[in-house]
Amino acid sequence: MKARKGKRDVVAQASAEIERRRKFSRRAVLAGTATAALTAASVGPWKIAHANEALVVNALAGIQGDTTHDVVSSAFEEKFKVKVIRDDTGTSSQDYAKIRATGGNPGWDVNASLTPDVLQLGLQEGLLVELDDKKIPNLAHVWTQLSGFAPRTGAPFGVQFLGLHYNKNKMEAPESWLDYWRPGERYGDEVKGRLVMIRPSNLIGLYSMMLGALAAGGDPETNMKPLWDMMADIEPYLGSTTTSTNKVTALIDNEELWLTPQWSTRAQYERDRGSPLEFVVPKEGTLPLVSCSGIPVGAREKELAYEWINFRLEKDIHKAFCLAYNMSPSRSDMGDDWPESFKRDQITTEAGIKRLAKADPEMIARERNGWSLRWQELMGG
Repeated sequence: MKARKGKRDVVAQASAEIERRRKFSRRAVLAGTATAALTAASVGPWKIAHANEALVVNALAGIQGDTTHDVVSSAFEEKFKVKVIRDDTGTSSQDYAKIRATGGNPGWDVNASLTPDVLQLGLQEGLLVELDDKKIPNLAHVWTQLSGFAPRTGAPFGVQFLGLHYNKNKMEAPESWLDYWRPGERYGDEVKGRLVMIRPSNLIGLYSMMLGALAAGGDPETNMKPLWDMMADIEPYLGSTTTSTNKVTALIDNEELWLTPQWSTRAQYERDRGSPLEFVVPKEGTLPLVSCSGIPVGAREKELAYEWINFRLEKDIHKAFCLAYNMSPSRSDMGDDWPESFKRDQITTEAGIKRLAKADPEMIARERNGWSLRWQELMGG
């Protein structure tokens, strides 16, 4: 009982510390949660440590990659006495392109973060391992409602959802996805050159296109014409098109750009650092991203990769990561012991999970290439 109490204390202290220090820098928050994760790992009922091995973990660059390393991989190294080598190759789709080009042997052992459409391709093409639940016992604690959001090549570790980030000092809050896709109708010429468009190689761009089509009366399954019509007229309003949203923050801080699609994970982060950005989910609704870990078929350390995936879903590690990255948890047994500011922006209840609309990974995997080609035709590359 003493060890369990100690683990609860660690999580309570981490939660309280993050809540007290919301206005501090991201670096300070990460340092606090990483320490909490390491302390929690030292008292948990883990397996026998491995020795003289190294695990290559491919994680996204930027904030998510930093958080994964500081909270998960550092604690994994400490407990298992294994060297974790960090690989920050690119986005989920770019990472899968390398997996495909190398026949499933990209040089890393585990993908920390893959999107459901990529996981579906990995299943169809036989380039990602169909995960064995028995080797990831913590999957038994994941919300059952998430089972259809990603194929069995992925282990869900968190939930995000798409909204719009806008500069509250420069414009009124958007209410509809059409305020982004038809900005002139809502805001006029003042927003010309102020929008950011995320390319469809990033799932943010793909989801925003799907939501725009729906808002305009189309359907991603059968009719994307309303989206293509809007895209043909949007170029004067664009200040930037990009694959990654990490570079957008500086442009918004300089008040060069005002409006962009973005994941919910960034909402609290922007508030913490005093950014002019606010986050809103338009009235038509949103689509979730169930972020997953996966294993390439050519991984050299498959068993150790399984250990890492299961470890990141250990209750205390999972909570520390969710708090540090502002991501909704995938475990269903985390309870209500979250900071109020976290609960405001994230999904922590079964009722919230049940309200999520499913973005069909098979449909996205099937249509993505064609949509990307059409995007290039309209946007000039």
